[in-house]
Amino acid sequence: MRCLRSSQKYGRHRSAPAHLLMWSSMFEARSPGRGAFHRMKAREGVAAILVALLVSACSTAKLDESGVRTDPSTTTALVEVGEIGGPTVDPASGAEGPIASGDSPLKGMRGAAPGIRVTEEFRDRIRSIDPEVDDLTGAAEAYDIVMILSIAAESARSDAPGRINDRVGPTTEGGRECITFRRCQKLALTDTDLDYDGVSGDIELLENGDPGEAGYAIVEFTGSGGLRTVDQMTVQAKPLAQTPQRPDPTYGPPGDGVLRIGTLLPLLAADGATARAALAGTKLAVEELNNLGGVLGADIELVPDESGDGSSAATGAAVARLIDQGVDAVIGGTAYPITSVALGPLTDAGVILFSPTDTARALSVAPNRALFHRLAPPTDLEGQVLGTAITNDGYTRVAIASGTQGEDLELAADIAAAVSAASGTVTATVPVEPDADPAEVTQALIESSPQAIVLVTSVPTTAAIIAAMVVKGKSPSTLATYGTAANMTSGLAQLVGG
Repeated sequence: MRCLRSSQKYGRHRSAPAHLLMWSSMFEARSPGRGAFHRMKAREGVAAILVALLVSACSTAKLDESGVRTDPSTTTALVEVGEIGGPTVDPASGAEGPIASGDSPLKGMRGAAPGIRVTEEFRDRIRSIDPEVDDLTGAAEAYDIVMILSIAAESARSDAPGRINDRVGPTTEGGRECITFRRCQKLALTDTDLDYDGVSGDIELLENGDPGEAGYAIVEFTGSGGLRTVDQMTVQAKPLAQTPQRPDPTYGPPGDGVLRIGTLLPLLAADGATARAALAGTKLAVEELNNLGGVLGADIELVPDESGDGSSAATGAAVARLIDQGVDAVIGGTAYPITSVALGPLTDAGVILFSPTDTARALSVAPNRALFHRLAPPTDLEGQVLGTAITNDGYTRVAIASGTQGEDLELAADIAAAVSAASGTVTATVPVEPDADPAEVTQALIESSPQAIVLVTSVPTTAAIIAAMVVKGKSPSTLATYGTAANMTSGLAQLVGG
């Protein structure tokens, strides 16, 4: 069963609730958690009190006509976003919008963004490792990957990749909850079933290595080009179509007493900012664990990253070096062109590959000897979230412009399916080739008489279409416009300008 819950269900032009709860270093609020329930989880001694304050089962949520479970009363905390209608803050970087004039044409554009928000305290810890990190996308996920691998090694009492891998899934679901390494280590060493949930949120890995649920923020550009959060949704993954290959704990190299972790996080690649944040998260976790005495009684060894510009050649060479250096696990890649090159050689060598941010749906079924995992949800979940957000805003006639690459086309199809499931109509699906004329794309969208449009396009292409809309007297403030996790960024605001 897929359970999708919206934290605030209201139309775009209705007045929004006046608050969001704020994550703090003392507690976390999430909606919904394991087993499709909403919970608030406290740190230290207040856990039991806060859990009792806020529990909402998915099974009791109202089932709307589209078959999507919703709970309008649910509110989920996001750090540094502030009150709805409050200060304009980019939820990923914590920075105000880049358009000082306040006249960004993007004002009112909505879309999905990864639902992971971190505390200011964690942000400070990351910047103690790398002060240049701005966008924290990938940092919390990479940090949690190191924690999961370390707890799994303690549980397996081995640093052999096969033994660690056999305990990765069980480390994230079905047992007693723990949110610190020391607590999880104690449970692991007493052979107690445990459930690690970390700084990136609730974690539950499925048998194919995908996350079992994913949270998204519905964000909206303001006049300054910043992003404010207007809603939060959590969606559960579809049941697996077939039973994946089971991990073989005997496959791969033997242990040598040292947990050795490599990375494929190329700082010179197109998504270098994400790679940089993920590398900082990795280094922070390794430093903190080694300060606690390491794993299996020895310091974790972090092998230097040599993936260069992330090209196929550079990635292939880096993978070969990591295998030669005897790594037990590799954190990466941040995107499919990197992950796809590394997947076969690493998993054939018996090495775990664990991605912090790769959302390519092809990875859900790619052969990998059950040695691949990720904390980023595949894009089919984003399509469900976006389609639901659009129809929740009251729009039933929707036009979609989509890039012609596989991932764009599939995401566009998922959005269309979600709109149709809510009794909406897709008025047009406009393919956008790399050399397409933005004015022609815009005209094709407008001619279909939509109430809303969705741009499943790259950041530069999205900026060009927005500019063409303005020329035609349209903008997100006059024609409801939606983007994706890939293009709802500060980079888009800077390209569009004021």
